[in-house]
Amino acid sequence: MDKFFQPQRIYAVAGASTNTAKFGYKVFSWYVDRKLPVTPINFRKEVILDVASIENISQLQIPSGSEGVGLSVVTPPAVSKALLDEVSKLNGAVKAIWFQPGTYDNEVIEQAKKVVPIVIQDCILVNGDKYLSKL
Repeated sequence: MDKFFQPQRIYAVAGASTNTAKFGYKVFSWYVDRKLPVTPINFRKEVILDVASIENISQLQIPSGSEGVGLSVVTPPAVSKALLDEVSKLNGAVKAIWFQPGTYDNEVIEQAKKVVPIVIQDCILVNGDKYLSKL
């Protein structure tokens, strides 16, 4: 099985937030702190930690030669379902999805498994470094 983290993969955080108390901010900050190439997805298109956000995943610029996109999800299950509909239209560009606790239900996970090859249900803030160390 492929890993979530790959040397040439880019990352996006759906549900990124400017509010430092929210998990959308904390997860995005986790990527920034580790100097990973990450883009925040925020429907308000706010600047988060000096990085301009995009409104939806279809706006993500994927460089040629990349190993696709690793998408972290920090949205309620209903929003996660809509996000997966967008992901399914990206012709396999998203290679892995990481769902934070509370962002999914059984229906979301089943839908995700049909759309991407790697689906992780874990807290990146707690266990992300373990996955990253296997890079």
